[in-house]
Amino acid sequence: MTKIDFISADNGGIKFYGGRNDELGELNTVGFAKTPKMVAYILQTRGVADRLMHSSSMDFANEYGFKKNGDAWNMFDAGVELATGS
Repeated sequence: MTKIDFISADNGGIKFYGGRNDELGELNTVGFAKTPKMVAYILQTRGVADRLMHSSSMDFANEYGFKKNGDAWNMFDAGVELATGS
């Protein structure tokens, strides 16, 4: 199973990607979350690669369905806390 290596904000949620489909020239979507609980579930079930990168959409989340720019990172961080218990 390919671990998560890229995330992006999209439609008020976070898309998780793992690996790349070279035939189509695009990233493989492996999950989508609109709540911290779902972020935690995806992180726990898919795992995270040694290097996790992100799209600038995470920084400009209000352009991708979030109310404020920091909301995508807030959701992600809350999910990480749930997943790791810290």
